[in-house]
Amino acid sequence: VTEVKENMTFGSTLVTNPNGGFLACGPLYAYRCGHLHYTTGICSDVSPTFQVMNSIAPVRECSTQLDIVIVL
Repeated sequence: VTEVKENMTFGSTLVTNPNGGFLACGPLYAYRCGHLHYTTGICSDVSPTFQVMNSIAPVRECSTQLDIVIVL
């Protein structure tokens, strides 16, 4: 898994934390698995001193199979 950070609009969503700091989300965060890019987004919990406390991003592993669903 390789992170793709070009053209990411990090910080397009900011929410204050009642304990101080804020939550910042970047919807265009992506990772590369083989030749495919998965744009899942990422959110980071940032402390009042601008230290990243925790990052939340779904799906962090490469799978060799891909499920395809066709809805008619």
